[in-house]
Amino acid sequence: MEQPLDNLPTDSDRADLHLLYSLSVSEIAGFKQQQWSVTNHAVVIQAALVAVDQLLKGHPESWERWLLVVLIGTTAAVGGCVLIELRRSIEARRERLRRVRARLGTPFLNAWKVCKHPDHVDAFLALTLIMSTLLTSWLVMVTNTAVS
Repeated sequence: MEQPLDNLPTDSDRADLHLLYSLSVSEIAGFKQQQWSVTNHAVVIQAALVAVDQLLKGHPESWERWLLVVLIGTTAAVGGCVLIELRRSIEARRERLRRVRARLGTPFLNAWKVCKHPDHVDAFLALTLIMSTLLTSWLVMVTNTAVS
């Protein structure tokens, strides 16, 4: 992918591209960390709702059970929406990186050709949210039913 001589980046352009490249890489790392954090917080909130369920002594009303299940589901839905937005942000930065790489020189492009398979961490985190939602909802419904 040779660039025409009249379209070569200047030294100033190269510095800007390097800065943009570094910034994009660090933003992707930050977004990935936020994905883990969002998932962890959602699971902790769901576990806390199960703990609240256990604190309801005696025979909890049906509406209390369903309220807890709705809160558990809402936690998962909000967490899932945030995960989707973070995924979009990651994809936007990856597109930016692709565009920057197209302007870089042959030595960089040759070094870049090392094969790296994409990770599917976001799918794992989404599955974690789904599984925790099902498990915590089941715990609320079953433990309350067993007490009733």
